[in-house]
Amino acid sequence: MKIKINNKECSFNKGETIIQIADRNGIHIPRFCYHDKLSIAANCRMCLVEQVGINKPQPACSTPAMEDQEYFTKSELASNSQKNTMEFLLINHPLDCPVCDQGGMCELQDQALMHGRVKSRYEQEKRIVMDYKIGPLITTNMTRCIHCTRCVRFGEEIAGIKEFGAFGRGEGMEIRTYLKSAIDSPMSGNMIDICPVGALNAAPSHMKGRTWELEEVKHISSHDCVGSNMDLHVLDNSVFRVVPHENKKINEVWISDRDRFSYEAMEHTDRVKKPIAKINGRHVEVEWEQAFEIIYEKINKVKFNKSAGFVSANSTVEEQYLFQKWLREININNIDHRVSQNKFEYEDELIFPKIDINIEEIENIESVLLIDSNITYEQPILSHKIRKAYLKNAKINSIHSYSYNYNFDINNSFLVNPNQLAETLIDIVEYLTIITINDKSLKKFTIPDGIKKKFKGLSNKKIIEISNDILTKNSLIILGSNLKNHPDYAFFKILIDIISTLTKSNKAYLGNNSNEAGAYLTGCLPNKTEALRGIKNNGLNVYDSIIGNMECYIIYNLELIDFYYYSELKNSLEQAKFVLGFQNFITEEEKSYYDVILPLATIFESPGTFINIEGQWQSFVQACQPHHDSKEGWKILTKLRSIFGANVENSLDYIDILNEVDSSIRDYKPFENLEYKNIDIKNNSHNGSLIRSGGSSNYYIDNIVRRATSLNNVSLSKNSISVNRRTLEQNNIDMSKNKVLVKQGENSLLAELIIDENVSDDCIYIINSNKEHYDLGKQYEPIIIENV
Repeated sequence: MKIKINNKECSFNKGETIIQIADRNGIHIPRFCYHDKLSIAANCRMCLVEQVGINKPQPACSTPAMEDQEYFTKSELASNSQKNTMEFLLINHPLDCPVCDQGGMCELQDQALMHGRVKSRYEQEKRIVMDYKIGPLITTNMTRCIHCTRCVRFGEEIAGIKEFGAFGRGEGMEIRTYLKSAIDSPMSGNMIDICPVGALNAAPSHMKGRTWELEEVKHISSHDCVGSNMDLHVLDNSVFRVVPHENKKINEVWISDRDRFSYEAMEHTDRVKKPIAKINGRHVEVEWEQAFEIIYEKINKVKFNKSAGFVSANSTVEEQYLFQKWLREININNIDHRVSQNKFEYEDELIFPKIDINIEEIENIESVLLIDSNITYEQPILSHKIRKAYLKNAKINSIHSYSYNYNFDINNSFLVNPNQLAETLIDIVEYLTIITINDKSLKKFTIPDGIKKKFKGLSNKKIIEISNDILTKNSLIILGSNLKNHPDYAFFKILIDIISTLTKSNKAYLGNNSNEAGAYLTGCLPNKTEALRGIKNNGLNVYDSIIGNMECYIIYNLELIDFYYYSELKNSLEQAKFVLGFQNFITEEEKSYYDVILPLATIFESPGTFINIEGQWQSFVQACQPHHDSKEGWKILTKLRSIFGANVENSLDYIDILNEVDSSIRDYKPFENLEYKNIDIKNNSHNGSLIRSGGSSNYYIDNIVRRATSLNNVSLSKNSISVNRRTLEQNNIDMSKNKVLVKQGENSLLAELIIDENVSDDCIYIINSNKEHYDLGKQYEPIIIENV
């Protein structure tokens, strides 16, 4: 089918609107309310065009094209209509362009220049709207608002959380929050981007710079496993603002608030500015060469088989590769990145952290099973994709220890105690084994005896409904990232892999880190090197290295609270002969555990590559020069390799390092046709006890996010716990009081009590959002609750 726009013949598909066809053919039509990711509102009337045969202008955003029709966007009728609309929009708009954050990238400015009148004919009083505080991330100037309702539609349609609404009518209409409360959805910052004027602005950068002063640098998110693309706006060698960079296959045109505002950490007072060494019992700043001399001397005095190195899964591919390369060159094989993991059974049958389908395909999935995943807050972009699937009538089921608040509806919600998660998954395996007994394609597939012996007969209706959903539809099974702390995590992965095989479903193992796939592939493991090739002498995993009281510990871009075995690590560091840290930030308390601390450039100050959960390699350049006397990680590690005798002539540029890694692992295909042997589902859980669960706060997951002031002000950290009424009654807790005492081992915490029926029975739900929560004890360990 074809139409003509401005005498240009254009093809179109049934149902397409004039503005969609014009955009595809490079024909400009002005607009304010229209956005290609939002529903049609047609309330700004800026896109009015002339349709031949009709004597009044038509809104191009809502007018479906009709075959053989002819349209004009620049005719006298269309131009006058656009000018009139612009004149009305500018009637109440304040003349503060020179001081507006949107100045220089403002759609209203652009359209006024192209389609506005030279002089306004309006001489009456202008409308003024009061501003109000809606949280630490977004600042408002609602007098500038032109009522396009993009922000309202974003909340309803994209975020799935209605935070803004239109109140009143006509000139008295206002856009504001429903309850005058703070906006705290995990993707709320995108409303700043889609606002066509300066009504909504990023609070941290408000009134601090001008658009034309900024340099734009493409970058990759470092706070989840998706790898969202974004643009850093750089001013005076500092990141000034972060906005999305469109990538239709990953994040479309959105980013999470965590990615948008984490840059604030760059100037935190904890920043390590120069190398620090402990000399005569005191920590003093030293020059780089002196620090390297101390490192060389100290490491050569320890036993290499009594040394261990831990690297962050948020570090780049290049850093991870060089880290393990350096340690193995000096005969240290005790290397690991899985610092948040609890147990390490079946290490030879590792299941690679990945998703079986492309991220963009999630929105076409027909059934999703979430295993204890707070995905809306842990992985906002993936949650957005699942929401799109839900809007296409996908069924979402969830098995969880806490009934999370998702931005989509749940079909079957199955609340279980954390101790019963493995048992619940075994029930699904048992049911599917019966249902698929005649499936010829599974003839050679056998369930391990260690799992079969746990079969006990099935009666739960929800288990049957959930199993049938993933069996009969194009399905995706998602294992939540916080379950890495669970003692049964290895079994969860194996059970989900078996369920996926029986149902021919896709699966995803989520993580909070940006480059966990890279850490596996570059060989940051005790029993594997690059491309997960085996080694002759296996090293110790992170747990065995910590309890093994090593003489030397080398910690790269990790804080102590990043470790599941946090308290054990502190004890081991105190007894070690030498502790070396590569750190962006250091607290006074953590400094006391180190002998040498090297100032590491942040992710914004260094080039590198991340491999996301889909397996995509995404490289980024250096956005600004390292602050203070910090250096890029790849440069520090290359220097250390040279000092310890390695030939580094071919590693003088990070591109050379990337090419070396690339040739080693690029074509590696992980873990196909796994066979599980001798699987024995042990009872790692603490039955009969109250269990602590909860994971980490969305804004407390890594060393950068923890120091982003605005993000941490979204939900101020407080010592609170959530428990359901039945558990409180069984433990004789006085529910009339709002304070209780919780204990783990010898540690205790006075906490605010929240009675919450979303918590499973015999469970104390605590979100780790400050150091006191980590000092109390571990997740999924026994906990005691007492009256104060």
